[in-house]
Amino acid sequence: MRKIIVIITLFVGFCLNSLQAQYPGARTGGMPTGAQTNIGHFYGKIVDSKTNKALDAMTVQLTGNKFDTVTKKMKETVLSTLITKANGDFSFENLSLFGNYKLKVSGLGFKTLDQTISFGIKMPQPGAAPNMQQMMGMADKDLGNIKITADATDLGNVTVTSSTKPQFEMGIDRKIFNVDKNLVSTGQSATEIMKNIPSVNVDIDGNVTLRNAAPTIFMDGRPTTLTLDQIPSDIIDRVELITNPSAKYDATGGNAGIEVLGGLYNLTLPAEEFNQIGIYTLMIRPAQIRTTILDCGVLSALPNVRGLVIDLNSVPAQYRNKFINQGLVGFRVEYLNPDGSKIPNFFRVVTSSFFCEPVVQNLTNTSQKAIRYQYSDAATNMLFLTVTPSSAPSSKPNTIPFIGTPGQKIIFTNTFFNPTTIEVEMVEHDASTLAHALYGNQSKAVTPGIYTIYDNNNNIYKQYNLYEIKDDVNETLYEVREKRTDIDETLNFDTITEL
Repeated sequence: MRKIIVIITLFVGFCLNSLQAQYPGARTGGMPTGAQTNIGHFYGKIVDSKTNKALDAMTVQLTGNKFDTVTKKMKETVLSTLITKANGDFSFENLSLFGNYKLKVSGLGFKTLDQTISFGIKMPQPGAAPNMQQMMGMADKDLGNIKITADATDLGNVTVTSSTKPQFEMGIDRKIFNVDKNLVSTGQSATEIMKNIPSVNVDIDGNVTLRNAAPTIFMDGRPTTLTLDQIPSDIIDRVELITNPSAKYDATGGNAGIEVLGGLYNLTLPAEEFNQIGIYTLMIRPAQIRTTILDCGVLSALPNVRGLVIDLNSVPAQYRNKFINQGLVGFRVEYLNPDGSKIPNFFRVVTSSFFCEPVVQNLTNTSQKAIRYQYSDAATNMLFLTVTPSSAPSSKPNTIPFIGTPGQKIIFTNTFFNPTTIEVEMVEHDASTLAHALYGNQSKAVTPGIYTIYDNNNNIYKQYNLYEIKDDVNETLYEVREKRTDIDETLNFDTITEL
C-alpha cells in the first residue's frame, strides 16, 4: 500500500451528539430528549477464529453519523477508538439508539474485520410516542464473540532486512514522527495520531493548533482540504512538523527562501572564522556527498541493464532529500580506492535514479538463485542508479564497463554548479550601524565621563570613555574618546531619560 506523508507547517504571518443536536428542531410531541436516547451500550469480546482464544491489544473502532454544525449535514466520523483488555473485552457507551454503526477490528498479524451493527430500534414517526420500555430493554447489546482471522501468508523464500528507522527523527528543518513504527496507531484516524504528537494540540472538534496558531496541513507535499477524521492512520507513513517553512511550503506564494533577488543570496559565515576586519577569499563549490555502494546489480525485467544500488541509511541525513526519484540525474560519481584516495581521472554520470526493492529469482535453466532488483514506488530506503557508459565500446565489444563494486566508497557531486571564487570584505560598520552613530540617540554621563550611542531600539550600541590629557600647568592638551569594552548597562536610554 502506498502511504502518504502528512506535513504540518506553521506560518507566522467521541460519542454521538444527542438526538436533539443531530436533528435540530426534530423534537416533537412525545419524542424523547437527546440525553434520553444517548444511552446505548455495545460490548463484546474479540477472539481468534481458529482457537477461540481471547485477543488483547486489538484496536476496535466505532464509526457513525454525526451532525456537522458547519455544513448542517450528517457526516460519517469516527466516534471512538479503544484497545481490547487482556480478556479480549471491549465496551462503547453513551451511544444514540438510532441508526447504524460500523465496527472495525484490526491488529498486528490479523486481517481487518468490518461489520455493520445497530440496536435495531427504528426512529418513531413524527408525533408518535416511542416505546420507552422497549428502547430501554434494547439499549444494552451484547455483540458476543467477534472472531477475526489470522493473516497468514505463505511467503516462500524471503529475504529479511533490518530497519533502524526510529519512531522519532530530527531533520535539518523539521521533526519527523514515523507513524508506521507506532503499533497503537493501527486502525485510528489522523485525529488520534495528532493527539500523540508533542507540541500539537487537537480540540474536541478536531481543530489542530501548533504553538497556539493554526497550521497548514500538506499531504505528500500538497495542501489538502481533508479534515483529520477523513484521513485513516493506515495510509500515513510519517508526520513532519515544520515550524520555520521554506518557500516550498508557503501556501501564500511568498518568498521565504534564502534567495533575496534573482541570483542574490544571503551568505552566512561562521563568526569564529570571520571575526576580524579584512578581505577574505571564499571558494564556493558543490557539496560532496559520500556514501557506499550496497550492490552492483541488474533489473529483474531488464537483466542487461546494470546499475548501482544505494542504501539511503548510508547517506548523510542532510543530503537524503537529494536521493529522490530522478534527483541524482546528471550528478558525477567518483570512486575511491580502499585507502580512501580517489581513482584519478575516472568518473561516471548518473542517467536515472529510482527507488527499488530486491527480488530473489531462479536463473534460467539452473537451480541457482540470484538477487535482482525491480523499481518500486513503495520503497523508501533503496535506490537503483544507472550510469554512463552503460555498454562496452565498439572497439572492445567484450569489455564490461566498470561501474563499481559492492562496499566501495563513492562520492556524488552536482555537475550543474560551477565552483566559483568570491571576495568578502569584513568591516566594522554597515549602513545600519553608521546610521546609529550619525543619527541615533546619544548621551554623555558627565560624572563618570561615559559617552553612549544607542540603536534604533534604544539599546546600547557602543560606549566610550571621555577624558582630558593635561600638561604640567593643568592646561588641556587633548580631549580623548576611548572605546569601552566593559559596557555600563546602567546607562540604558529609558533609565536615564526617566530621571
